[in-house]
Amino acid sequence: MNRLAQETSPYLLQHAQNPVDWYPWGVEAFEKAEKENKPILVSIGYSTCHWCHVMERESFENEDTAALMNEYFVCIKVDREERPDVDQIYMEAVQILNGNGGWPLNCFLLPDRRPFFGGTYYPPVPSYQRPSWNQVLINISRAFREQPETVVGQAEKLMAHMQKNAGGFIQNNIEGTSRENIFGYELSAQIFDHLKSRFDQQYGGFGGAPKFPATMSIQFLLAFHHLNGNPDALHHALLSLDKMSEGGIYDQIGGGFSRYATDSAWLVPHFEKMLYDNALLVTVLSEAYSLTGAARFRETIIETLEWVNREMTSEEGGFYSAMDADSEGVEGKFYVWDYAEIRANIQNGWEEFVQYFGVSEEGNWEETNILHKAMPGMTVDRALLKQNMNRLFNIRAKRVHPSLDDKILLSWNALMCTAYCRAYLSLQVDDYKKFAQKNIDFLLQRFTVWGAEMNHTYRAGVCRYHANLEDYAFVIEALINVYQIVFDHRYLQKAAALTKYVFDHFHDKENGMFFFSAENQKDLVLRQKEVYDAAVPSANSTMALNLLKLSHLLENSEYEEVATNMLLSVKDAAGRFPTSFSKWTLAMLWVGSGIREIVITGKNAAEKAIRLQQNFLGPCVVLAATREGIENPHFKGKMFEEDANIYICVNQSCKAPVKTVEEAWSVLQ
Repeated sequence: MNRLAQETSPYLLQHAQNPVDWYPWGVEAFEKAEKENKPILVSIGYSTCHWCHVMERESFENEDTAALMNEYFVCIKVDREERPDVDQIYMEAVQILNGNGGWPLNCFLLPDRRPFFGGTYYPPVPSYQRPSWNQVLINISRAFREQPETVVGQAEKLMAHMQKNAGGFIQNNIEGTSRENIFGYELSAQIFDHLKSRFDQQYGGFGGAPKFPATMSIQFLLAFHHLNGNPDALHHALLSLDKMSEGGIYDQIGGGFSRYATDSAWLVPHFEKMLYDNALLVTVLSEAYSLTGAARFRETIIETLEWVNREMTSEEGGFYSAMDADSEGVEGKFYVWDYAEIRANIQNGWEEFVQYFGVSEEGNWEETNILHKAMPGMTVDRALLKQNMNRLFNIRAKRVHPSLDDKILLSWNALMCTAYCRAYLSLQVDDYKKFAQKNIDFLLQRFTVWGAEMNHTYRAGVCRYHANLEDYAFVIEALINVYQIVFDHRYLQKAAALTKYVFDHFHDKENGMFFFSAENQKDLVLRQKEVYDAAVPSANSTMALNLLKLSHLLENSEYEEVATNMLLSVKDAAGRFPTSFSKWTLAMLWVGSGIREIVITGKNAAEKAIRLQQNFLGPCVVLAATREGIENPHFKGKMFEEDANIYICVNQSCKAPVKTVEEAWSVLQ
């Protein structure tokens, strides 16, 4: 056992028996590197990363390779999900050096942690047009010993480049920019046209293979259609969600989505299931259901949340991080089917099942079958089809399951909490509200260090590492969403307290954005700002939308000013590259269309608020109070009657109050 045996991360524990003398990221490793003047090798991955497993088997479990690593380097293993702040820095370094990045990420550092060389996967022998791992180790160690000036010079140039790029596409010269209608229809139409140019008109989504869900761009399309009546936006959003739900990227037997598809038709997934993907997809599917009432979306939401509840939820109410792609060392083995196995277990309804799910003797992937809805419009006996699906589910349950990464991450949990809130509003399933409230209460109890300070990760009763901006942003977002389904004002007050903490410890007053790490973190060589929306929304775009919502929920004009400046600073980049700024574009749409404030007061205010939000409302915030005395300016001067009044305001202009949800919907059209 090496030092990783004392860690809680499942990924680090996977490496605890390697002959490599791994250290966790921390002072002990840094001091050893300084004392012995050795370069640091920081190797970064995560528990469900297929090529991380491959490199471990080929190199990190090899005694001779490990001896080489131990002699010439101080070797540090990092779980990128535990330390996204560390991962961001060295991923950027590798991308600058090589033009691309990925995991496993292997970066070589000076003893003071400044990077000077790095790459991703290296094979045990030269192949894939790459040198072997041993060749890399030997060459790097020799250069460090024999050409120290060159190595230090490379580190200095790289750090200078990274510091120069720290702002990314942030535009700093926004002083004096006119705010008048700057985020209006012209900008949103420009963003839509850019997205449309990348539509895959056959299979949905954007671009070709590999293909990722791009949920935030789909959210933009739904909102753009709702506000402007654009049929192409709605069609492509629904096509994308349909094709994903029908494809192999969706687990047709057990529910839940894989991380991405390796092909353009969504058939062949990379079989790992991540919590964050499913949270984002449940959220956008719920919005699509609110807009269309399509039963197929309701079914996918229910099945996905059944999987989350069954396999990804702790007794305390936290959500686990991920399920591996591999089982028994083979990618996808748990999920795929031999023709003969299906034939032997399904007799009644066999022909219908085979047609519907595209099953064949030759298979559709490596001589096996990935189930997908090959004929989704086919008339089937739904009860019989479900019976046969349940039979396969029970057979599959006896297989060796993929490994579960059961650490609980604050940020990803908050995303799933938001998903449960949105699913509750759309489907009106009471359990979803209970799960959301249980989760947010668990997060606030377990992850809070003191006051508004929080930690990032929790496992086996141990909470660790400073929370980063992403954590706070997603938790604030979840608190707003929980408030809007339970209307307990404490959640809104907590969101305000966390927002103040973010301003105090993360805000860069020079350009208005927020750093990813707090100013009191001392183990990083660089404080970065996360701007791009990738697999998950960026922390800054989420904060911008949070501030817009809170400015209206709490009547705080300063929040709106900060958010508007943030949007202005990325406006040009978002207009040119909307898929990389997808949540920013959604926030711009909110500002451009005007955020509506819906205030409901009276004895049955909460019931009306819930029913009102069952429909797709677009940019709005909802407040409700059943009694007087709640400290919020929106409730002052309002009538609190037996039958609640619904007040609707937009752009500081208020409509006459109405009594019924139907009247309110009419006003909101």
